[in-house]
Order: sequence, then structure tokens, then C-alpha cells
Amino acid sequence: MSAVMVNGVGVDATAFPSPEAAAGHELLRQRAVEIGLAADGATGMAIDEAIEQLLEREVAARAPDEEECRRYYEAHPKEFTSGELVFARHILFQVTPRVPVPAIRARAELMLAELGRDSSRFEARARANSRTAPPVSTVAISVSSVGGIPCRSSSARSSTVRTAASIRSS
Repeated sequence: MSAVMVNGVGVDATAFPSPEAAAGHELLRQRAVEIGLAADGATGMAIDEAIEQLLEREVAARAPDEEECRRYYEAHPKEFTSGELVFARHILFQVTPRVPVPAIRARAELMLAELGRDSSRFEARARANSRTAPPVSTVAISVSSVGGIPCRSSSARSSTVRTAASIRSS
């Protein structure tokens, strides 16, 4: 047991990230007991709640002004950016035990070729052909608007879509 002494009280520091954190927690516990927010023998949640009340009462946190926020924003640009966005669209064909997979594959290949020539029809084709019921497994085609280059992808029994050279089924 790694113990720290705080005002004559031994504190087990193994439950804290550091001996300093254990000492700080004990000082807060002692102050909460001193001002009547917790009983002297209180433990666990009762102490944690008392320390929260103590901090709310005795610690005044000043809100940053607009200039401080701007400086922080400008000094930490990576915290305020996200990765590149990709726009992908999919038409899903449901595969159930009685549906012939080769027929669905052929239909998907024809639609992919058509949309590769003229992607402006995509929305109408998606509305007419996508199935939204939870499938047993799914064959998917997608036409990506990234760079204007159509691509094929497939999905099988998951929401993960993998780029592939051809439509595959499960």
C-alpha cells in the first residue's frame, strides 16, 4: 500500500493516478467535513458529492472572454478541424434465401454501367430500387461523386462498404 500523509491522516494513494492527486482529494475531503458538507466517517459517493458541492461553493471559474477564445482557437487549429468529407451514394439490393443472386448481380451491373454513363439518374434509380427492410445479406452498388469517377463497392452482412473491382454477394 502506497500511503501519503495529509494533516496526520494516512491516505492510500494506489486508488489515484498519483500521490499528489491522493493528497489533493484528501485535502478536499477534510475541507468538506470541516464546513459540514460531509460526515467525518463518510466514504465513496458521499465524499465525492461533498467535494463537488465544495468546489461549486468555493471555486470561482471565470469564463474566458472572446479574445481568449480566439487566441486559443488560433493556437490550436487541429482541434477544430475534421478530416476530409466524402460523399457516397448507394443502391442496395436485398438478398433473401429465395432470390437468385446471379440475377441481382446482373441487374446491379447493368445499373452500375448506366449510372456510370449518366449519374444524374442516380436519385430516381435509388428510390425505385433500394430496399430498406433489414436484409439477410445485401449486395450494393455505389456511384461516388468524388472526382466524378464512378466506382463499385460491395457489402455483405454488415454496414461496412468495401471498394471492389466487381459486385460480390454473400
